[in-house]
Amino acid sequence: ATATAAANANANAATIDSALPQLRQLCVMGIPAELRRQAWPLLLSMRAPLEPSAAKYNLLRQEGETRRAEARRQAERALDDDGEGGADPGFSRDAKCTSLIAADLGRTFPKLGLFGEAGPLREVLAEVLWSYCSLSEGLPYRQGMSHLAAVLLLHLH
Repeated sequence: ATATAAANANANAATIDSALPQLRQLCVMGIPAELRRQAWPLLLSMRAPLEPSAAKYNLLRQEGETRRAEARRQAERALDDDGEGGADPGFSRDAKCTSLIAADLGRTFPKLGLFGEAGPLREVLAEVLWSYCSLSEGLPYRQGMSHLAAVLLLHLH
């Protein structure tokens, strides 16, 4: 299986290399919206097969959903316990993510309507942000990161 993956990676690299001149020309002229989803990985020089990345993302997404649900349960318990909303939102990393993501979702490109309460990309954006919060290392989630993710979603969807 490893030899097959390596052969596929080499074939993908050769395909990408042969497509680069055409891709550069498209960049100069403007990449049509229907091709942007395929162009982003090429522009970012993603030469490895996407399956390992997709599998890792799916694990992060599942962990993010679990953490999101647990953060909701903790918030509900806190309300039930004292009736005042519970502890400081900074009480835990997940509580902080909950607070920041909830605030960011409401103010991410509000005039577009895509990420608002009934927007078609709101849940997708929330899923991406919670997946990012599930990363155990690196930069923690910060206010405003939703705008970065939203720009990518606009190009990929």
